[in-house]
Amino acid sequence: MGPLEQPPARHRAAARPGGAPWRSRSPAGRPRFADRRALRQPLESRPLATRPRRPGPVPGRRRQLPLALLPRPLPRADRGNARRRANGAVPLTDGAVGAPRVALQLYTLRRQAEQDLEAALDQAAEAGYDEIEWFGGLWGRTAEAIRSLLSERGLGLLAAHVPLSKLEADPAGVMDTYRALHCQVLVCPWLDDEQRGDGSRAHYMDLGRRLDLLSYRFRAGGFRFAYHNHEFELLPFDDGQPERLGRDGLHALVSCRSQDGWGLELDTYWAAFAGSDPVALIRELGDRVQLLHLKDGLLPGLPEERTAEQATSERWFRPLGEGDVDIAGCVEAALEAGVRLFAVEQDETAEAGGAPQHDIEVSLRHLQTATAIGAATAEGDAP
Repeated sequence: MGPLEQPPARHRAAARPGGAPWRSRSPAGRPRFADRRALRQPLESRPLATRPRRPGPVPGRRRQLPLALLPRPLPRADRGNARRRANGAVPLTDGAVGAPRVALQLYTLRRQAEQDLEAALDQAAEAGYDEIEWFGGLWGRTAEAIRSLLSERGLGLLAAHVPLSKLEADPAGVMDTYRALHCQVLVCPWLDDEQRGDGSRAHYMDLGRRLDLLSYRFRAGGFRFAYHNHEFELLPFDDGQPERLGRDGLHALVSCRSQDGWGLELDTYWAAFAGSDPVALIRELGDRVQLLHLKDGLLPGLPEERTAEQATSERWFRPLGEGDVDIAGCVEAALEAGVRLFAVEQDETAEAGGAPQHDIEVSLRHLQTATAIGAATAEGDAP
């Protein structure tokens, strides 16, 4: 036993009366006494009995970082602005700033674009649209060529629909392409049969987590990310589980969305087609709706009796204001929720071989004269 492991001389008699042999450690394993000189020495040179002991890992308990290493949260009032400034990302919703932006979904003119992309863009510009929601990739051109076509016609890009398979396979390439097009909003537009899986709640929750991972990747690159629904996500589950777990695929998706994750591009027609009230749905989802797909059409029969294939083959789609969807109510609810990005889409003309030019003009005129977008646009443009 070294001299530094023994108690000071003035304590030895009291510690062990009768000259009992000195024990340097208590039954609990801690030193009874420590020479003050030993405590002044560097940790590495102290006797083992005076060194602080680190507790080992506790089985079954997750290791946590010290508080000093955890990121310090911003004050609540500054969090939103910090998120918007990060990486140059733009907010999708801002109820206090700016007029609504209305774009035409290029899918409406897909047949014209397949024959002559320049002519299709001319039609959109002549109908009065200032922006396009992109579809179809680069159409065999370079991003610089597409950008030039848009600039020549005074058109901007509101958002871009990109297949989920491409978003997951090459997110960096997708960001490079649409960064060159000055587009900052990417949208997952559709799920094919394989991506829909078995349609169970567990499958949609897993998909929601995948979308969340993508949204973090895109936000780091300066983009925002959204998911566009159809009718099948809104078909109710019949598995007997409580509604709080998600009454349908869309709610199961949203339940796995983080607070700053992906948003929804809610399609008004497909929501009504599945039997939901799109106005109530927008109010329920609130700021999770970050874009609104304005689509109108007929809704014959009961929701469980109609199919999407039937709607396409029988041409149930109509210009805005001429179908069964409450477009004015949807716009009002969306503006109240802070939505400022709107896209007009009509999958098919009412008659085979009809000209979509007339329909897209009617839809834009309806938005400007019969909905709150007209008043909000005028207010936003006022000095």
